Amino acid sequence: MQRSLNTYPILFYRVVMFLRRDRKTCLICLLCALFVANGYSQSEFSHQIIPIDKSRFTKNLPEDLIATRWQRLMNLTCSEVLNVWRHSDEGGEISGEYLDFGYLENNSKTGEFGPETKGGIRPAAQSAYTLSVALFTKAYESGLTKIPENEALKYAVTVVRSLAKDHLANGGINHAWGNQWQSAQWASKIAVAGWLLWDYLGDEDRSSIRNMIEYEANRLMNITAPAANENYRIDTHAEENGWDATGLQTACAMLPRHENRPFWLSRLYEYRLTALASPSDLQNDQGIEGRKISERITGYNIDSIGALGNHGAYPHPDYMAAPCVTRLKEHYFSIRRIGNS
Repeated sequence: MQRSLNTYPILFYRVVMFLRRDRKTCLICLLCALFVANGYSQSEFSHQIIPIDKSRFTKNLPEDLIATRWQRLMNLTCSEVLNVWRHSDEGGEISGEYLDFGYLENNSKTGEFGPETKGGIRPAAQSAYTLSVALFTKAYESGLTKIPENEALKYAVTVVRSLAKDHLANGGINHAWGNQWQSAQWASKIAVAGWLLWDYLGDEDRSSIRNMIEYEANRLMNITAPAANENYRIDTHAEENGWDATGLQTACAMLPRHENRPFWLSRLYEYRLTALASPSDLQNDQGIEGRKISERITGYNIDSIGALGNHGAYPHPDYMAAPCVTRLKEHYFSIRRIGNS
């Protein structure tokens, strides 16, 4: 597949910066990069999303007490989405064959990092994610939600394809979203939801999902992971690293043959490690994929006892849990790569 011309300068720049301390190794890698750019990789690289291999899911749903409680909680959430949220003002405005979640008034709220759109896109992305997980795992219970499974499926597909279409990488519907403070996480939720419902999406919808998650991952290639350092007690950046990393992680899993995957993966390590790095990690010589932790992180966001703060609270239990939750939640679908490679 023909690559964008913009890919080559980025590739060479990354190699030079990464290996700037070793000229000999840098030269060798540059020659390898030239070989790759000359056509070898055009038969190896692909922008196609690899579907989930469903044959790997052979076990029945667990029946222990904790699992059944979580399944009930998930179905109660599905019930709230289907019976309350979708009929509310936040449930999207019909725009042709799509639902426009960007029309909400607080969707135009502007914060420190620009338009936030968390009033419409974020809850819609989470709703689609919850429904898709319940449906894919066969944990959906129509007896509890009071909504037939086929109706829930149809609505979940509509939300996913609408949110993907509304991303600026696909032109948007009426109020395009993307390239915003938390949009990588929203894109990850939508992409994984679409991945789980892949068999029910058309070619255009699949392309929209790819464009969306590819765009969000690519923009993070040029943004270093934020570190609060000495300000970790009042404004940690742990949760920001956690949610941004989900976009990179999802792109790596869904597009394992993409030419930018090595760069996404390198940045992913940076975001994940910096999220929960402490001051001692600035001298941490433990190696991960050929580089020391101290070389991968940009600073620290917690202290030596694992505490951090935000919004005037220290320690802040919610913000202490946030980066851990995003790591655990996305690990199953992404790092272990349930798609064929």
